[in-house]
Amino acid sequence: MRNFPAAVGVALGVASAVVGIPEVLPFLPLRPWHVAMGAALVIALAAVRARRAVWPRPLVMDWLFLAFIALSIVVGFFNSRDLGEPFGLSAAVFPVYPLVGYVAVRMTIRHRTDALVLLKWFTVPVIPSAAVALVQQVSSGASLTILSISPSEDLSRRIADGETSRATALVGNWIGAGMYFNAVLAAACCIVIGTSRNRRIGRLTWVSAGLAIAGAAATATISVIATSAVLVAVTVAVERKRSLPYLGSATVVAGVVTVLFSRGALQSRVEQQRTPNVPAAGVADGAVGGAADGAVGGAADPGVPALAESSKLPSTLAYRIEVWSEQTFPAIRERPWTGWGADVVNSANRPTTLIWDSAESQWFGVALWFGIPIAIFYCAVIAVIGITMWRARTKMTSPIVAFFALSVVNAFIVPAFSNRGLPVPLWALMGIVVALAHHRSATSSRRADQTSVRSSP
Repeated sequence: MRNFPAAVGVALGVASAVVGIPEVLPFLPLRPWHVAMGAALVIALAAVRARRAVWPRPLVMDWLFLAFIALSIVVGFFNSRDLGEPFGLSAAVFPVYPLVGYVAVRMTIRHRTDALVLLKWFTVPVIPSAAVALVQQVSSGASLTILSISPSEDLSRRIADGETSRATALVGNWIGAGMYFNAVLAAACCIVIGTSRNRRIGRLTWVSAGLAIAGAAATATISVIATSAVLVAVTVAVERKRSLPYLGSATVVAGVVTVLFSRGALQSRVEQQRTPNVPAAGVADGAVGGAADGAVGGAADPGVPALAESSKLPSTLAYRIEVWSEQTFPAIRERPWTGWGADVVNSANRPTTLIWDSAESQWFGVALWFGIPIAIFYCAVIAVIGITMWRARTKMTSPIVAFFALSVVNAFIVPAFSNRGLPVPLWALMGIVVALAHHRSATSSRRADQTSVRSSP
């Protein structure tokens, strides 16, 4: 195989797009995205064997993240003994899986050309994924067929209640799907910035960028749509001359597609923000069940407090404040040191105050699952990762760093980093940032050595 970056890019793109598809064989606990991730790692190992890549050196942020996983496993085991429940290892080790893609990317990329090739092919699976998302907006029958492949309790409930649809694609949750589309858009933006001016960017990236924007809009998720807008703005600010017409035209076409397919869902979301009572929202998506982005319409859900008529906040934010103050915080106060375990919502010891199926925040969620000390450590780990990304950034990888920063912000209102749609593509993209920084450092070191040799007598 000659083009290892392309093969790794496709494998990771597929893995990111199909995380919502369950096990195909009941006797084999492997999902299609697990297989795709494994394929990416095998290809990367083949690249190393062919001497086309190098073994990546672990960074401080890598060790700290692994330390968080280890601590969460230890605390989870303690909670299982303390609460008299079986230890659920799968939820605790879930953060390990995306690291496979991160390692594969770092093993494969040697220079910017490799990164551009990997990014290009990483974006390709968004084409069928966005098509699925748009189909979900126009046909309930087709949407039910898609749900038989990639289940979503939230969307199934909406269809049964006759509500407007929100795209879940093959991720199984509309917030997760939106985060995936944002990741693809960030990758496309990197291609736009990183491609030399004497070379064409290509139509495939233009199509991928446009469909990523349209797919994000189809989820009708406010934070996702805002993230798309900021990513485009950052790219234009970094490389105005080329990105403005390229991404501008893709955004215009995506806007037309959105009007044709997703107008009803977006109108419903806008109207919902003025609704004083929180309607029924589905089961959330994340390590403790999941996170629906606000209410989804219909009758009032007994698990979510009704909002006051005088509330001036949009309902998507107001109901979260109610959940935090009346459910999440009281549950954390009951077990502040070790939490309730990653599977608290399905636990027989689930606290009576915790009615809603999500902490509606990554930071509060970690405190709920593993205790306040682990939550503080987790915040420190994310901070170190952010600092590493900032120091390693280049002009080309600015959209990825912006995407990470936006994910941190979104994590205040949704369990973003434990949501099934974000970790796989995010860690793959972060691998590109780190790999290019390593290449830049190695190149500078070689040039310094060459200069030293030339200047020596």
